[in-house]
Amino acid sequence: ANGCESDRDGDGISDQSDRCPDSIEGAIVDSLGCENDTDGDGVVDRLDRCADTASGTVIDKWGCALDSDQDGVANTADRCPNTATGAKVDIHGCQIQDRIVLKGVNFATASDKLTADSSRVLDDVAETLRKHPELTIEVAGDTDNRGSRGYNIRLSQGRAESVVTYLRNKGVDGNKLSAVGYGPANPIASNDSADGRFQNRRVELHITE
Repeated sequence: ANGCESDRDGDGISDQSDRCPDSIEGAIVDSLGCENDTDGDGVVDRLDRCADTASGTVIDKWGCALDSDQDGVANTADRCPNTATGAKVDIHGCQIQDRIVLKGVNFATASDKLTADSSRVLDDVAETLRKHPELTIEVAGDTDNRGSRGYNIRLSQGRAESVVTYLRNKGVDGNKLSAVGYGPANPIASNDSADGRFQNRRVELHITE
């Protein structure tokens, strides 16, 4: 009636140019009259719960990276994609066990000083524990049987405390962590071989609550 081109959805783009002529009232649209989809995943920003999804990511109906077992870890990063419903998982999507040997956490010889390469493992541990602040953890130190029992208990206690200190410095709640040195009391392999002694010199996480 006013001589203007028709714009039936009232988004400011005439029907002749509007590729999405039925946008809902008040929707924010682009120059083609379609609702904004910032990350181009096919889910408009208004409905997209993950509006910065990387290009090419397989998504769910909410625009988030697909997480088939719904454990909070997207399929693209999930090393254990079929975790049982409700299971507590680490940052890799694998179920957290009650007892975990920290393979890759090592110390200088006859010392409680962590080696530099231990940080990769402990950083992952810290991230997982921050994700699950409800967990109470005992950090257990173990040794082989070489040397006196008293010396090994003191050494394993110091090593467990070093790990606790590292985790605290990475933002893990210190009230949820304790350190216990068991010395040679809990071997998992024979101390008669170098490989067995290496396996026995370890740090474990024990979930107590």
